[in-house]
Amino acid sequence: MGIGDHRRELSVLQEYGRQPSYSSSNGSGRETEPTTPNVISARLNGPPNLNSSVFFDFEDSHYQLSPHQRPPTSGTAPSITGPNGDSYFADDRRPSVASVVTNASSTGSKSSLGRSFFNRLLGAGDESPGSSDTSLHHHHNGHSSQNLARPTTPTASRPRTPLPPAEVVPFEYQDPDDIRHYGYAPVRATPVTNSSYARYLSEEAPPPTASSHKARFGRHHKEKENRDKELPARPQPTAKDSSTSIATTYSLRDGASTSTAALISGRSGSPTPSVGSAFSLGGGPQSPTHNGMVHSKKGGKLAKLFRSGGKEKDRTRNGSADSVHSLKRAPNISAPLQTSPGFGAIAARRGQTSSSGSTEHNYAFSFNIGRKYSDNPSLRNGKMRRKDSDQSALSGRGDGATDMPGVYYSLDTNLNDLKDIVKPIAQAASNIGDAEGWNAPDSWNVTTKEKKEQQYESRMEELDDDKPIWSVMYRIRIFRKDSTFATLGCSLHSSVSEVVANLGRKSFLQGDLSNYQIVLRKQGLLKVLGDGDRPLLIQKRLLEQAGYTEHDHLEDIGREDHSYLCRFIFQPATVGGYALEPDTSLANLKKFNYVDLSAKNLLTIPIIFYRKATDIISLNLSRNLSLDIPLDFIQACISLRKIEFKGNEVYKLPASISHASRLTYLDVSNNRLEELDHASLDKHPLLVSLNVSNNRLTTLPNSFAAFKSLRTLNVAANILDTFPLCLCDLVTLKDIDISFNRIQTIPPQIGKLVQLERFMATNNRLSGSFPAAFGSLINLKELDVRYNEIKDLDVLTELPKLELLLAGHNKVTTLERAFPKIRALHLNHNPLNVFALNQQMPTLTVLNLSNGSMTSFDEGLCDKLPNLHKLSLDCNGIMSFPAGLGKLKHLEHLSCYSNSLTRIPQEIGQLTELKVLDLHDNALKSLPSEIWHLTALQILNISSNKLTKFPRFIVNPAQTPVTNSDSSSLVSPSNQSSRTDLTLVESHSSRRPSGPGNLLNVGNSPGSSGRQGSLVSIYGQGGRVASVIPNGERSGTITPSIRKESTTSTRMQNTIATSLRRLYVADNHLEDSAFLEIAHLGELRTLNMSYNNIYDIPARTLSRLTQLNELYLSGNELTSLPAEDLESIANLQSLYLNGNKFQTLPAELGKVRKLVVLDVGSNSLKYNINNWPYDWNWNWNLELKYLNLSGNKRLEIKTDHSNIRQNVREKSFADFSQLSKLRVLGLMDVTLTIPTVPDENEDRRVRTSGSVVRQNMLYGMADSLGKGEHLSLVDMVVPEFRGNKDECLLGLFDGEAMSSGGSKVAKHLQENFSSHFQEELDKLRKEESTVTALRRTFLSLNKDLANTAMSSKDEKVGAAQGSLRGSTSSNVGVLGEDDLAVGASACVVYIAGSSMFVANVGDVMAVLIRTNSEQKVLTRKHEPGFGSELERIRDAGGYVTREGGLKLCGRVPVSRAFGYFDLMPAIQAAPHIHEVHLSDQDDLLVVASKELWEHIDYDAAVDIIRLGSTSGDLMRAANRLRDFAISYGATEKLMVMVVGIGNNRKKIRQDSIAYPQRPGRPPLDLGDTRIPKQIDAPEGELAICFTDIKNSTILWDKFAPAMRTAIQTHNQIMRRQLQIHGGYEVKTEGDAFMVCFRTPTSALLWCFSVQQLLLQAPWPSQILESEHGKEITDEEGRIIYRGVSVRMGIHWGAPVCEVDPITSRMDYFGPMVNKASRISSEADGGQITISSDFLAEIRKCCDAYANDDFDSFFTDDKIVAAVRKDMSSLSATGFKVEDMGMRKLKGIENKENVYLMLPHGLAGRLTYQKNMKRKTSTVNVEPDQIWALYELSLRLETLCHGFSSDVPGVAVQLAPHNETESMVLKMKHAVLEQFNDKDLAQFFQKTVTSIENSMVSLTLRRMLLPADAALDATGPSMNDILDLLQAKIGGSVL
Repeated sequence: MGIGDHRRELSVLQEYGRQPSYSSSNGSGRETEPTTPNVISARLNGPPNLNSSVFFDFEDSHYQLSPHQRPPTSGTAPSITGPNGDSYFADDRRPSVASVVTNASSTGSKSSLGRSFFNRLLGAGDESPGSSDTSLHHHHNGHSSQNLARPTTPTASRPRTPLPPAEVVPFEYQDPDDIRHYGYAPVRATPVTNSSYARYLSEEAPPPTASSHKARFGRHHKEKENRDKELPARPQPTAKDSSTSIATTYSLRDGASTSTAALISGRSGSPTPSVGSAFSLGGGPQSPTHNGMVHSKKGGKLAKLFRSGGKEKDRTRNGSADSVHSLKRAPNISAPLQTSPGFGAIAARRGQTSSSGSTEHNYAFSFNIGRKYSDNPSLRNGKMRRKDSDQSALSGRGDGATDMPGVYYSLDTNLNDLKDIVKPIAQAASNIGDAEGWNAPDSWNVTTKEKKEQQYESRMEELDDDKPIWSVMYRIRIFRKDSTFATLGCSLHSSVSEVVANLGRKSFLQGDLSNYQIVLRKQGLLKVLGDGDRPLLIQKRLLEQAGYTEHDHLEDIGREDHSYLCRFIFQPATVGGYALEPDTSLANLKKFNYVDLSAKNLLTIPIIFYRKATDIISLNLSRNLSLDIPLDFIQACISLRKIEFKGNEVYKLPASISHASRLTYLDVSNNRLEELDHASLDKHPLLVSLNVSNNRLTTLPNSFAAFKSLRTLNVAANILDTFPLCLCDLVTLKDIDISFNRIQTIPPQIGKLVQLERFMATNNRLSGSFPAAFGSLINLKELDVRYNEIKDLDVLTELPKLELLLAGHNKVTTLERAFPKIRALHLNHNPLNVFALNQQMPTLTVLNLSNGSMTSFDEGLCDKLPNLHKLSLDCNGIMSFPAGLGKLKHLEHLSCYSNSLTRIPQEIGQLTELKVLDLHDNALKSLPSEIWHLTALQILNISSNKLTKFPRFIVNPAQTPVTNSDSSSLVSPSNQSSRTDLTLVESHSSRRPSGPGNLLNVGNSPGSSGRQGSLVSIYGQGGRVASVIPNGERSGTITPSIRKESTTSTRMQNTIATSLRRLYVADNHLEDSAFLEIAHLGELRTLNMSYNNIYDIPARTLSRLTQLNELYLSGNELTSLPAEDLESIANLQSLYLNGNKFQTLPAELGKVRKLVVLDVGSNSLKYNINNWPYDWNWNWNLELKYLNLSGNKRLEIKTDHSNIRQNVREKSFADFSQLSKLRVLGLMDVTLTIPTVPDENEDRRVRTSGSVVRQNMLYGMADSLGKGEHLSLVDMVVPEFRGNKDECLLGLFDGEAMSSGGSKVAKHLQENFSSHFQEELDKLRKEESTVTALRRTFLSLNKDLANTAMSSKDEKVGAAQGSLRGSTSSNVGVLGEDDLAVGASACVVYIAGSSMFVANVGDVMAVLIRTNSEQKVLTRKHEPGFGSELERIRDAGGYVTREGGLKLCGRVPVSRAFGYFDLMPAIQAAPHIHEVHLSDQDDLLVVASKELWEHIDYDAAVDIIRLGSTSGDLMRAANRLRDFAISYGATEKLMVMVVGIGNNRKKIRQDSIAYPQRPGRPPLDLGDTRIPKQIDAPEGELAICFTDIKNSTILWDKFAPAMRTAIQTHNQIMRRQLQIHGGYEVKTEGDAFMVCFRTPTSALLWCFSVQQLLLQAPWPSQILESEHGKEITDEEGRIIYRGVSVRMGIHWGAPVCEVDPITSRMDYFGPMVNKASRISSEADGGQITISSDFLAEIRKCCDAYANDDFDSFFTDDKIVAAVRKDMSSLSATGFKVEDMGMRKLKGIENKENVYLMLPHGLAGRLTYQKNMKRKTSTVNVEPDQIWALYELSLRLETLCHGFSSDVPGVAVQLAPHNETESMVLKMKHAVLEQFNDKDLAQFFQKTVTSIENSMVSLTLRRMLLPADAALDATGPSMNDILDLLQAKIGGSVL
C-alpha cells in the first residue's frame, strides 16, 4: 500500500474544517491531557541526561501540533497520480501551508518515543521506521524507505499531517514540468528523479558551519538548581538574529564514542517539537538536503550496562543502502530547534585515514541554537550506518573489533575523553540554511546572511547623522537578569558585539558569549538589539529626545539609571520561546477569529496560532519590536483579512505581509517607514483600507495605482511635500487623509476621484485657492482643511453633496457664495470680514464664524439661514444684531461674546427654541424685556456688560390667559400691566406674618443677657428663623396672597421663569432691585451676580430660588445675608462671598447641610468662638470640601477656653478636625492660635502662611475645584529660598485629575522641587548659569518621580500601611505604578535679586504686567500639533491626533510635562525658560492654569486686575481673575497666583490721575468696562494731540469691509491706551481723534504705546497686502510699518475750555488747538511731530527726573507722582528727537519749529523715510514749473472743451489768463496746506497726463480735417473726428 492509500485510511481523523481531539494512554487506561510546548520546554530546559528518567517520563507530553487541513481553494491543481497509482490530490485538497512547521507531530509524542527509543538506545532489536508501542499497523513495500518523504507514525493519538505545499518545500519533491500543466508545481509524495535534478544531485553539499560549544548531557530534571551552578549558561539566541550558528566540530576517530543522539540535517518540523523530534533515531522524513550520516560503534558505558553479552550481531535494513546512496550528496538544511540547547544536527563528513593507518571520520556537530532538526532516516534503532559502503574496516575502541561494511556499532556516551575529537572551526561547514536553491521556512527562524545584512543596513542610515567621536568615552549602565548591573565606558559607535565583549569581562558567564544578547526595554516594550545596533548611540539619542543636551554631559550621565526612559538588559539568548516575556493568557484563548497580540514582546508567532491559522480573520501584531512575521504562517492564514502592525518601529515591513493575498485591511501606522517600494503592497489587489500614517514617507510608490478596490487611505503625519499623483488614479477611493504633511498645493488631477466622500488635509501648507477640478468631486461630503493658509473657498461651493466643511485657522476674508447642501460650516479663526450669501442654504444647521473680523451680521443672512440651530460669532467686532434675527426660528445656541454689541433687538423674543444665549464681554446697556419670552432658554450669560437693571418681566403674548371665575381675588392677566410690577415681592416683604411667625411676639434669645441681639436673633427664638408662612397656608387654606402667587405663577408660564437654569450677570452695574426680577426664576440652579453694586439682598427673594445649587456674590458691598432665606435654599452647594464687607456670617448658614464650597476670603470677618449659637461655625457644614478664609486679616482663630458646653456638643469649635472631606483650606493672613491644623496630603491643601513672599513682595492665591471631586492643582511658595532673603521660589503644578484621589504626581513635585533645585544650583560650574540648573532640575525631578513610582514598596518614602487615596492621614500618598501613566504641567518662578527666571512645561502660563499696563508672556504653551514641537514628537516616535482637540498619542493635550512615562520620549520634561532682569517698569506677575487662559486673554487679565487695584490687595486681584473666569463659563479646576514684583510692594501701581467712579455714578460710554474709568477733563495747561490715519480715503474706496474692521481695531487700541495713561477723549471725526493729557509725559507715552501696538494689531489681510499697509522692516529686521499708519501731533499750552451743552463733555478752542492741529498735519504716517513748546516741557521733565527734583518744577503732588512714573517708563523705552526745521503752518503767520520724536524701537522709520526720499527724487522739478504746467493744462482743456461745445455760433478761444491764474492760485493754496512731497509728485503726474490728452485731441483734429478748415465752433465735434478716424483705419477706434 502506497502513501496515498495510507492517507485515505487516516482521512477519517482529518475532517475538513475541524481539528479532532487527541489523547493517549499512559498505560493504565487513563487518557492524559495534552501538554503545551511550554511544559516540554520546561522539561528540556537543560542538557539531556540519559541516566535520568526525563527521556522516558512522557506520559503527559502529548501536544497537538498539527493544524487544520487547508480548505479547497480555487488554485488547487487537479489530481496527480503517484508512483503507486495513488491520486495525490484525490480529495481536491491542497496541502496546508503550515504543515511544514507541524510535520514533527508524528515523532514528537509518546507514540514515537517509547519502548522503541529505549530499545534503540540499548542497541536492541530492529524495528520499523517510526514504529512505536502504540503505532498503527501499516504496510510498506521494499522501496518505502526511499520513496517516502518522511516515515509516518500513524498512531491512535495523532493523525498524519498533510504534506507541505509547493511554496515552502524543497524542490526535489516538485517536478518543473508540472508548471506548464497546472500553473505551479505541486508537492509529490516521493522525490522526483528526472534529469532536471541530475546535475544538482551530483554536486557536493556545502559543509555545515561549526562553532566552539561543547555538547553536554544534563542531569536529572529535579536537579535544576545544582545543574545551573555546575554547567555553563545555555545559549539562547534571539529570533532577531537566529542565524548565529553555535557549532562544534568533533574529529571522531575509529573507536571514539559518539553522542547518543546523532542527528543528520533537519526536516520541516514544528516550531516547538517534542523531545522525540530531537532524539529519535529514525522517526523523521528525509530532507533532500542531507549530505551524510553518522557512524556508530559498539562500546561505551551505557551500552555495556545493557548489553546481554557476546559479540553484537550485525544488523542490516532492507533498502538502507539505497536510502543512503540517494541522500549522501544532498545539500544540508537546518531548522529551528526550540527545545533545550546542546542538541544539534550532526553533519557527518567523509572520513580520512589517520597516521596510524586507521580511518579517521570527521563529524561536524553543528549546534544551531533556536533551530529545529529532522531525524536522519538512515539512522535506525540507535545504530549509525557507515557512510561509505565500500570501506574495509573500522577499528573499534577497547575490544579491538573490526567493523565490516554494513556493521553497526554500539553507542558510546562517554564524553569525558574528547582528545583529538574537536576539529578547528575553520573546517566546519558553512551555514546549513544557506544552501543554494532553497531557504528554510520563516517559522524555522533561520536568519540568512542576506537578511542579517539587510537588518544592519536598515540602521546604518540612522547612524550617519552623528559624526564618530572615537576619542570620547560614553558611559552606559547595563543590567543583568538578576537586576545587578555593570557600567561600561565605550565609544559612541560601539556595536552590540563590542559591548557584549566588554560585558563578558565583567560578568560570570555560563557559556559562550555568542549565547548572550542585549535587550532594550522602553515604554514597557522589549527589543532585541542586533549586531548592527549601537547601544550607546541609542541611549544618547533617547536622552536628547527626553530633553538632555550636550551641556548635561551626556558622556557621563549614562552611568545613572534611566530605566524610566530605557533599560539595557544583558541576558542569555532566548531559546524555545515565542516571546521575550511569554504571556500565559494565550493558552486560554477560545476564539481565534480576531487575534490581538499587541504589546506581547513577541519574537515569533506562538505555536498555538498555527493550529488555528485558518480561523484567523483579524491579526493585531502592533507594538512588538522584535517580531518578524513568518511567511509560512501568513500563508497558512487563508482567511486573514486584516493585519495591524502599528508602533513596531520598523524601517521596512516584513516581506511576509505581501503574501497575505486576501488582505483587505492593513494598518502599518506609527512606524519609521521611509519608503514603501520594498513592501510590494501592489500584491494586495483586494485591499480596501490602508493606513500608513505617522511614518517618514516622502513619496508614495506608483504601484498604488494597483489598488482597484481601495476605499480608505490614511497617509497623515508623514513628510510629503507634494500631493502624490498616483493617488489620483484610485478612482474607488472614498476616504483620504493627508493631514500633518507639508503639501502646498492640490493637483488638478484630484478631479478623478469622483467617488471621494471624505477629504482630510489639516495642518498642511495649502495656500491660495483650490483647483477648479476640485469642484468635480461630486460625492464629497466632508472636508477638513484647518490650519492652512487658504484664502478662497469659492470652488467648494460647486460641490453638490458637501455637508461638513472645517476651514478654521486659514486666511479666508470673503465668502459670498452659498453651498448647496452644507450642514455644518466652520470658518472660525479666519480674517473674515465679508459673509454674504447669494442664495439660501436651507440645510445649514451649524455656523461658526468666531474669531474673525466681522463688524456686522447682515439682515439678509437671517432670511437665507432658515434652519440654523447653532450660531457662533464670538470675538468679532459686531456692534448690533439685525431686526431679522427673529426669523431664525430654529436657533438653539447663540454665542456672541467679546464683541462690541450695544443693543439687542426686541425680535430676539421670537427665538422660542433658543437654549443658550452667551453675550458676555460686550457693551450692552440694557436687555429687551422680550427676553422673557425665550421659553426654552436654559443658559443666559450677560456678564461684563453695562447693565444697570435686569429686564422687567412682561407677559408672553403667545400664552393663553388663565382666569378663575370662582375666586374674585384672582387677578386676571387682562387687568395687569404689560410688565410685572413688584407688588408680589413687596407684599411679602411688608406684610406681617400671623401666629408664631409674628416678629412682635419673638421671645428673648439665649444671648440677650449682656449681648445685643443679632440680626438673626430677632427673627426667632434661639436663632431660629421665624416663619413667614401664614397659618392659612399651613392648614391648607388658600389665602388671597397665595391666590395671587398662583396667578403670577400661571403668568410665568411660557417664559424663561420655567426654563432658565443658569444665569450669569457678573461684572455689571446691577443694584439690589435686580433680585426682585431674578426672584421669579424659580428653576435657577446657578446664579452669578459677582462684581455688581449690591449692598443688600432683599428679603424673601433668595427663598424663592429653592432649586439653587451655586450662588456667586463676590466683589459686592454686602455686609449681611438674609438669614431667613437660607433654610429655603437647602440644595445650595457652592457659595462665593469673597471680596465683600462681611464681619460675621449668620448661624443659619450652618443649616445648609449640602454646602460643599464656601469662599469668604478677603472680607472683614471677626470670629468669636463663644458666639457659635448666633454666628456661623464651619463645624456645622460637614460636607465642606473647599473652605477659604484667607485675606481676613482681622480674623483670629483661637482655642475655646470657655466653660460653655451644650450637652452633646463637647467638641471644640476652633479646629477643623470634623471636616473629613476637606480638600482646600485657605487660612492665609489669618491669626491662628489653635494647636493643630489639618495635615496636608495629595488630596488636601492647607495654606496658613502670610501673603508676603520676599521682604515686601506680596502675592495672592485663588483656586477652584471645579467639577472634580479631588485635588490635582497644587501651589508652591518658598520664601527665603536657601536661607537668602532676596531669593524666593514659587510654583504651580497642575496634575491630571484622578477619579480615585488627589494627584500624587503634583504633590510629589511640590514637595521635592526645592530640594532638587538647590542641589542643582550647588553643583553648577563657573561657566554654567541658573538657566542650566533650572532645566536640569526639571529633568532630574522627572527622573526621580519615575524611580519613586517604580521602586519597591519598601523603598518608597512615606509609605504607610492602609493609606489610601484621599485619606486624611498626614502621610503623603505613595506613588505607584499607576502613577507612571499620568503627569502634570508646571510653572516655576525663581527670583534672586533683580533677576527672575520663569520655567514651564505644559499649559500653565505666566504673564508679566508692566506699570503701563503692557503685558508680556514669559512662558510657552506646549501644544503638540505645531511647529518644532510636532517635528520633535515625530522624531521621537510619537504622533498627534485631532479627535477631541490636538492630543499627543491621542491622550495628552500638551507636548511637554512631568510624568506620562509610557509616552516618553515623545513627551518630555525639558522646560521653556525665560530670564527677566526686573526693572522699575515691571509690576505684576500672573501665573495661572489652563482653565483661566481659555476664558480670559492676556489683555483682559491686565484690565481685570487694574479694575480691582484700588485697594492694592493682590489676594483680591487673584480672586477677581478666578471669579471672572467662572462668570465667563469656566467649570473645571482652576488656580491663579498674582505676585507683586514692582518697587512699590505694598500696593499695585495705578495712575494717580485715573480716579475710580463713585458708587452710583453712571458709567461712561467709552472703552472697556473692565478697566478704570476715564478721568475728569483737565483744564489749564495741558497737552493736546491730534491723530489721523494716512490714506484712509483710498483704503475705504478699495477695501470698505476690511476698513470697517480696521477702524474698529484702531479705535479700541486708542481708547484702551487712553484709559491706561489717563487721557481724555475730546472728540472724534471719522478716524481722527482729538485727545488731551494733564502731563506732557503721559501724552508722549500714549503716542509711543499706540504706535507700537498698531504694529501688533490683527489687521485684515486686505490691508496687509495693500501698498498702504504692507509690512516693512528696518535694516535690523525689526518691523517698523504694518497695517494702517497713523500720524500724530502734540502741542503744549492753555486752550479755552468750555463744556458742550449737548454732549455735556469738555471741549477746547483757541489758537493753541489750531496750532496742535497744524503740527499734526506736518507728520507723515507713523510719525509723531511735536512743537517746540511741548519739547521744552519734556526736557524739563527729563531734568527733574535726572536730578530727582520734581518739586522745583511741579507743585501738585499728583502731577509729581504721575510724571515720575511716566518718566520711569520713558527712560526704559528710550526715544529719539529729530529737528524737521522751520515750517510754515496753515493759518499761522510765523513759521514754527517742528520736531520728530519716536521711541528707540521705531527709530528705523527715520532712516527708511530718508531712503525713500532719495529714491523718489530722481527728477528735480521746481514748484514754479509744476504750477506753470498746471496752468497750461487748464487752458488746453478749455480749448478742447470748446471744440466739443453743443452751442452753435460760439467761437473757440482759450481761457483768459486771469481765470486760469486764479484757478492755479486756489489749487496752489490747497496743495501747500494739505499735500506732502509724495502727494505733490502725484499731482505733477496727473497734470502731465492731462496735457498729453489735450495734445492728442488737437493733433487728431488737425490731421483729419482739411487744411483750410476753420477752428471754430461750427467745426466737427470730437465724435465726428473719431468717426473720420475710424473710416480711415477701417476698424473700430474704441
